[in-house]
Amino acid sequence: MTPTERESILDGTCHYCGGMFPVEVDHVVPWSRGGSDDLENLVPACYPCNRDKADLTVEEWGAARTARGAAWPPPSRQSTLDDLTCEWTDSERETPVWLLTDETVGAVFEYHCRVHRCGPDNGSRAALIDAIRRDLQLPTASTDDRGAK
Repeated sequence: MTPTERESILDGTCHYCGGMFPVEVDHVVPWSRGGSDDLENLVPACYPCNRDKADLTVEEWGAARTARGAAWPPPSRQSTLDDLTCEWTDSERETPVWLLTDETVGAVFEYHCRVHRCGPDNGSRAALIDAIRRDLQLPTASTDDRGAK
């Protein structure tokens, strides 16, 4: 594959979750299972999708995800962030995300990878929402005077 072909493949969203900024080229039919390097068999993929799919066909991967309770199709990073902020007011959603600490950004990425791979993780979801809200100087569940917990 030429650099121009690679760039053209990666110019879009993840073929599987629709996430922005795919960084890897995936073989729809895995190369290890007889798939070719023809452009028709190559699609853009984000890191979590490409790692989770591994050497499975799309059908096998969907069945494996469903069997372990994970969503099919897999969630994008944006849909994970939307889930974490779904109860926020419009003004809270306008808070600049660059105020997040590196630690919280890392925790969001780890959470996304867990949810992407295994499905919902409500225990760590609440703690992560509080960490995001603390970083952005928004009321947390423990400090919210509206009584939401």
